[in-house]
Amino acid sequence: MATQVDVWSSAPQADGVVTLEHQPKASCPYSDDDDGLDEVEVNGNWTPQEKALHEARLKAKAKRRLRRSSSRNSTSDSVSESGETPGGDPHAVKGKVHNNDRKSRTGKGRGLPKKGGAGGKGVWGAPGMVYEAEEPDVRDPNYDEAAQGDTVYETVVPEVEEKELEKMVNPIVLEYFEHGDTKEVEVLLKELNLGQHKYEFTSVAVSLSLEGKASHRELTSRLLSDLSGKMLTQGDMAHAFDKMVKELPDLILDTPEAPQMLGQFIARGIADHVLPMNFLDTYKGKVDCEHARVALDRAAVLLSMKKGMIGLDNVWGVGGGLRPVKHLVKKMNLLLKEYLISGDVSEAEHCLRDLEVPHFHHELVYEAIVMVLESNGDTARHMMMKLLQSFWKTGLITVDQMNRGFQRVYDELHEICLDVPHAHPIMEAFVDLCYQESVITKQLRDACPFRGRKRFAQPAQDHEQLRLRLFPQKGRMGRQRKRVVTGDAPPHSRRDERPAALNRKEKKKKPDIGKLFINISIGLCIFSLIWFFYAIYMRSSLSKRVVTLHPSPRVLDANSTTAEVSSERFWGSYRPQVYFGMKTRSPRSVVTGMMWMRQFSNLDMNLRHTCEQGDHLQGYSWLMHDGLTFGVQEIRDNDFTLTTEFVKRIGGDHGGDWTWRITAKQHSSAPQPPVISLIFYAAADIQGSLHTHMEERHRLASITGFSEELGNFKITFRKPVTGELSSTKYASYNYLQTLSPGLEKLTDIVKLSLNRRFVYSPPSGEKRHYIGVDTYKPPHHQNQQKPADPRKESDFVVHQVTVQTPFQIEVLFESGSFYNRPNQLVGSIMTQELERRKAEFNVKFDKIFGLESKGFSQTYIKFAKAALSNMLGGMGYFYGESVVQSVYNEYPILYPEGALFTAVPSRSFFPRGFLWDEGFHQLLLSKWDPQLTREAIGHWFDLMNIEGWIPREQILGDEARSKVPAEFIVQRNENANPPTLFLALQELIGQLSSRSDEAASKPTLSFLRRLFPRLKTWFQWYNTTQTGPKPNSYRWRGRDKDTNLYLNPKTLTSGLDDYPRASHPSADERHVDLHCWMALSSGIMASIAQLLGEPHEDYKLLHDVLRDNNLLNDLHWSEQLHAFSDYGNHTQNVSLQREKVYVPPGQPRHQFPVARLVRSVRRAPKLQYVNALGYVSLFPFLLQILQPDSPKLEHILRDMRDPNKLWTPFGLRSLSKTDPLYMERNTEHDPPYWRGPVWININYLAVRALYHYGNTEGPYQEKAADVYKELRTNIINNVYTQYVETGYIWEQYNDSTGRGQGSHPFTGWSSLTVLMMAEHY
Repeated sequence: MATQVDVWSSAPQADGVVTLEHQPKASCPYSDDDDGLDEVEVNGNWTPQEKALHEARLKAKAKRRLRRSSSRNSTSDSVSESGETPGGDPHAVKGKVHNNDRKSRTGKGRGLPKKGGAGGKGVWGAPGMVYEAEEPDVRDPNYDEAAQGDTVYETVVPEVEEKELEKMVNPIVLEYFEHGDTKEVEVLLKELNLGQHKYEFTSVAVSLSLEGKASHRELTSRLLSDLSGKMLTQGDMAHAFDKMVKELPDLILDTPEAPQMLGQFIARGIADHVLPMNFLDTYKGKVDCEHARVALDRAAVLLSMKKGMIGLDNVWGVGGGLRPVKHLVKKMNLLLKEYLISGDVSEAEHCLRDLEVPHFHHELVYEAIVMVLESNGDTARHMMMKLLQSFWKTGLITVDQMNRGFQRVYDELHEICLDVPHAHPIMEAFVDLCYQESVITKQLRDACPFRGRKRFAQPAQDHEQLRLRLFPQKGRMGRQRKRVVTGDAPPHSRRDERPAALNRKEKKKKPDIGKLFINISIGLCIFSLIWFFYAIYMRSSLSKRVVTLHPSPRVLDANSTTAEVSSERFWGSYRPQVYFGMKTRSPRSVVTGMMWMRQFSNLDMNLRHTCEQGDHLQGYSWLMHDGLTFGVQEIRDNDFTLTTEFVKRIGGDHGGDWTWRITAKQHSSAPQPPVISLIFYAAADIQGSLHTHMEERHRLASITGFSEELGNFKITFRKPVTGELSSTKYASYNYLQTLSPGLEKLTDIVKLSLNRRFVYSPPSGEKRHYIGVDTYKPPHHQNQQKPADPRKESDFVVHQVTVQTPFQIEVLFESGSFYNRPNQLVGSIMTQELERRKAEFNVKFDKIFGLESKGFSQTYIKFAKAALSNMLGGMGYFYGESVVQSVYNEYPILYPEGALFTAVPSRSFFPRGFLWDEGFHQLLLSKWDPQLTREAIGHWFDLMNIEGWIPREQILGDEARSKVPAEFIVQRNENANPPTLFLALQELIGQLSSRSDEAASKPTLSFLRRLFPRLKTWFQWYNTTQTGPKPNSYRWRGRDKDTNLYLNPKTLTSGLDDYPRASHPSADERHVDLHCWMALSSGIMASIAQLLGEPHEDYKLLHDVLRDNNLLNDLHWSEQLHAFSDYGNHTQNVSLQREKVYVPPGQPRHQFPVARLVRSVRRAPKLQYVNALGYVSLFPFLLQILQPDSPKLEHILRDMRDPNKLWTPFGLRSLSKTDPLYMERNTEHDPPYWRGPVWININYLAVRALYHYGNTEGPYQEKAADVYKELRTNIINNVYTQYVETGYIWEQYNDSTGRGQGSHPFTGWSSLTVLMMAEHY
């Protein structure tokens, strides 16, 4: 490749290769007309390199002179003897070419124009022009024959300088934003020699996208993904993102949202394997910049969203017109449906702007009108008019888009009428309404089609006059129907006359076809009307069934959680979503809690309140918690530790008193004692009132209040001290008293009230400004029509204490009805009470679990106590409405309000109830407190509807809903979850059989008797709605239907999410795990019915059928895999490939979708066994359906123990290493979830089953006992090790390294490790 240069030099390399090195110089380029060199340079003192350069110039000049006089030029290359150029203008001056002639002026060459028309004196063509390699001339005086064999000619592209890189790359990126073709970018970059600065391309692309739209950022993410491994390595990407993280203070000057956006880029990059998986780990403890922390926190939160959460492929939203039209239509439909529920115009406007498709807004108009036509009542009509009016006034929807949307409906109205018979009058009313509100023009209104008449027709009388005037003959003809016979007419012939009797007989024989047709039509119309109204009635009735609660008496009385009935459980740490807080078990409880932040840190604000993985705490865990009277929690922040303790004292009529004690200590690694602000608060929830009492000017001494559940009460804030008996420590105080619209807004209110104007002035230290709560100023949204929050505002009081570590603070709650209180529960009294409760906890723990007798050390026992305490401390009380939908509901509707007392899987990520998790939770809690288990199960069954369906994910109340993305809130009544509550009921039945004391058994028997009617309905719902294609087979409903995007469509309802099932979902599937769940459930139903004296024969018969090993083998045993398997329409020949998008010539690229990774099916599926070896294959063994002498047990034990299949040193992996889908992503941005990692709940079932078969006589008893010992030891050791190293119990564990991964802390079913330690199965 020829390049416009000043000086080129040859540098010999190995193997005789010669490369050209560019030597830039400021002098002018030499030309053929140069006669000499600068004498100053020749006579100067030159270095050896300069001397060699001078000699090369002299040789080149001599060579050019020799060529001028050479006689080797061919006829076509030379000048004629007359001095004329061949083919030149005969009228031109002799020996001179035309000024505009582009041929060589020296007369050399083939008489062709210069390459590309470029050049001039001393110039070798256009910059970047490529010349063919010139063969050496043997007649050249400088020709060296011996050196020719060792000469290699290379094309060398000079490396782009760093200061030029951005100038050259910017146009490439901006052009890519227009066409979206990553391959074109790759080709252009290959033509540039970016060299060691190639990582800068990533920085430039991301920086440009930060200043652009969401679609640009989506395109940039795709570009980086496609270039990764080709043009750029993970190291280059990491280098670029590291640079951007450090430059965030500069980036926010142009893009204030840069930290959040960069965090999303990092999360997307890690998910796409563009960045190393440990990229975030390299920053732990090393980041001082606030903006960098925000970016890294954002990335960590997004990466941790796995269970039931949206994928990272949608992290930038819809992405404008680069997405498929179907996707945009779906998004607009969802936008309109959410608007009809919320009525929030500003939110709808925000969502529409985020779509970035102004050319497609006519689709929103079209969909809005269609929804109005299909809706019942005037509500939707007025709401849609209001929405379109808002979009029209703000200019979001243009005249053209509005007209196109309405015109599309006009054109299709005759088709819409087939589905909506009354579409015409509804359309008329809506068009009139829109015209009255100035949404549409008069011309558009008049264009609306109307059934059988023109719009604004004249009155009937005027219309008739007009018709007579235009058609006078028609007006008279209507009265001239009879034929008049005159006397001149000839008489009728007598022979033509017939007897009257004969005529009457003929009339009787002749049926009147017209009347018959009319009668039939009337009958059909009457029947159709009856059927129509019956269908409407049935649809209305069926649509209400999903929100109709079960008619049987409630399992728990409505007042079962009140202070009068259950005073010991009335107050508790029932707010698992916050680090520390308490509330009562009542629907509208007064809530209390604590926030904190470190003062004088590099971050402007690091407020901690709700449990967030993005806070990057070193750990937070309940060390001891009995679920009733006390709890001790340790929270380890970056350079200090907070210990939160509470103790309850029962008394009075409203649950008694309680006291908090917060102790703060600095870490030994902290350079100086940190100054911390503790923020205590109390908030009413709709009902109740709070009043503040001040002392010493700004210090809030106490709060008094009243509510229906608590009566009168007082909360006292004591001053901080160094120790229990020490004097008061210096502190600064702030307080805030305001109103809150909802509990989910508390954090935002505190953040918006913070101010840096306060001074912290200790007696022996410097004065410094600190952040404190001040006056709350609600955010003002300009140019936004945000509707007022309809909820009633409630009292909210905040008390802030700013003090240097170490210190200790106590907060005391006293009930006004506790008259005979012996003393205040503070100071040494609290210490004594706390120590007594701790001792009782230790005694009870040892009695139940007996870990010391099992040989465990005190560190292992402390870990087990923490695991149990975290599950007890994670119990939550929620109240509110679920959002549900059935096939008979056009839109989601609200479920009846209800309460739920339940454990939660994770305080940070899943602080709500999950149906299939709860069964595992209660296996552990039933050992500790059977009454707690009975209440939790009762609350779940009291949420059942008339069909027997229980919503599988309970998102109750605004505070719980604020933690869940909108697309996951709606629960659908055809979807099930594994009925794990039967495991907990099995445990309760087992406890009955082991107790001879009738009094101890009475509560459980009474509970089962009240539960049984609902339990029967629940079992029947599973047995009818989840049946399979064959008798006694079962199939999970609710599999993902979009098979184009998923490598293997997920089955979220099974609880195993992305575990491989049949590649093509169909009604022919049979799921072995559901078959085993039904076999287990039917057996437990038979036991409960027999225990209560109810008919049990049908349950026993079904149990015997389902646990028949021959039936199980026929339905699910795969001879090819030698394992139990699902059955369905399946092929293993599937993969994810980049789709091809055809763009017709001349069409704009941005109007076509971006190429995505989609599923490619290389071989057609067929009905066969799904040969995926993993957790599902083990279910006949896990739930102990197999007989101890079954030959299939040998295969299962062998596969479990095989390291190449399921065995790991950390537990059983979820999918065999030999499976094609092992650790494979399910979509472009959906990492493997149940395709390899170790999950503790299934491993618990495996250990439990091994214990059963190892203690049951059979040919495989010894083998099962050996595997049991090994597996139990591996699981316990790994979970304990990770807890010690990381401070957390984890959702899942890596099958290769054993490291914890997923959400944390996950003290749900992972706490079953305690039962394995105690060998309680």
